Amino acid sequence: MNLTLPEIKDAVIADFAARGIAVPVLYGTWETHRHRADTRVILGLRPGPGSFDIQAPGPANAPGYIYDAGEALIGRALASDYQIAKAWIYAKPDPTPKLASRTELVQKAAQALKHQLWRAITRFSQGSVAPVPGSGEWPDEGRLEGVIYGSLCTFEFSLAIPILDDPLVIPVIDPDVESGSSLELTVPG
Repeated sequence: MNLTLPEIKDAVIADFAARGIAVPVLYGTWETHRHRADTRVILGLRPGPGSFDIQAPGPANAPGYIYDAGEALIGRALASDYQIAKAWIYAKPDPTPKLASRTELVQKAAQALKHQLWRAITRFSQGSVAPVPGSGEWPDEGRLEGVIYGSLCTFEFSLAIPILDDPLVIPVIDPDVESGSSLELTVPG
């Protein structure tokens, strides 16, 4: 697992499919996908200053060395690249503008989809993501064209992506009884 945002997007698509959630999950920003009329989730990187930070290895429970599925040593974490991502969750409103509960219904749908998205992200990332406190927002039609109150919500989250050292080379010491030498040193690779 490399833990990139496109990889998380693909995992969310698979998670939604496994749970019967027929909602497109896209990569980009609200601007790149705003002309789509359907219910959707958009995952993208937050632009501008503070969109990533390289820090000491983490999170706190992260292992010092990273192993692949076959228990082969890949390398040790030198640092963590904390990327800030943004999620846009849009629920398509009922087309009947005079429906009294239109905004309530669409807000419930967006809220449910937001919770499904967070469940899918955390199931995949295994603790390497965290919400950015205070980043949640319910934009309204005054801010974004075509959005009614409650149909769109956004939040940001951070990804702790390990920056790994080059793979460690572990020498194999094997006694060679037949040749008469006491030890034979081989380096895998």
